[in-house]
This record gives sequence, C-alpha cells and structure tokens, in this order.
Amino acid sequence: MKGYGPLNMHTIQDIPEDLLNCSIADMVDDGGQWMWETFAHLLPFQVVMVLVGYNPRTSYIGGDKAY
Repeated sequence: MKGYGPLNMHTIQDIPEDLLNCSIADMVDDGGQWMWETFAHLLPFQVVMVLVGYNPRTSYIGGDKAY
C-alpha cells in the first residue's frame, strides 16, 4: 500500500497476539480472497477501502507481513 506504510501504524485497536506475526498469505483464503473477518475490524474504514483495491494474489509488493 504505497504511501501507507505498515498496517500496524494504522490499527484502531490493539492487534491480538496471535496475529502479530501473520503474513499476508495468512490473511488470504484458499481461493485467494481476503479473509476480512480476521483483520478488517482492526483497521480504519479508509485503509480497508484501499485494501479492497488490491487483489492479494497479484498485488504482492514488498515484505509479506500483515502487521
């Protein structure tokens, strides 16, 4: 997400410990779709809307850490 930096800089609540070391691949289901229910509630609406524009199967740029 160009211009946003790491997602952990934008969370609206504490990141659960079990998600701290998750990769982007951990946030995508077997069909290649975002698993919104896992992380969308942690981010502000405008950040989620930016992510909506990214296809996780084809938009890989940079490191593979979700937070």
